[in-house]
Amino acid sequence: MKRLKMQDLKDAAYGCWKLLHTGHSAIPQPELFKPEVRRLGDLRFKATWEKAYCYFKARALEMCCLDAYELITVQFNPRFTENDPKAYLLPQALDEFLGMPEGLELIKTGLEQIFGPGSTTQDREDAKPFFEMVAGEPITGGRITIDYSHG
Repeated sequence: MKRLKMQDLKDAAYGCWKLLHTGHSAIPQPELFKPEVRRLGDLRFKATWEKAYCYFKARALEMCCLDAYELITVQFNPRFTENDPKAYLLPQALDEFLGMPEGLELIKTGLEQIFGPGSTTQDREDAKPFFEMVAGEPITGGRITIDYSHG
């Protein structure tokens, strides 16, 4: 899988940073972008820019999440990013998201929507690439069972 060039990665991180700020009804001040990234590491290293992209993406997704199931079926779903050069960062962005105060709860809510009453076989099928990514290997068969009797 092809990885991003440094400038493309910087542009992607900036786009997520800008979305995060405009989503909070703030006017992004470009001169504050690099100091925020600098808190995550050395600006000369690609790993810092990858972390910045994932950090800002996770926060933007938390802020603008309307339907939690879409985190699983769309936002963190490799099916939608297979032609995106940032696809290799999806697991890292999910880790960042899960480390946020509301991240795990939003994913849990999304799973309840996908497997709960009113869900469809298509919802579960759409979630499959997410589970494959989390498991680190393709799912070849079997059934997922969720027990709602414990609360």
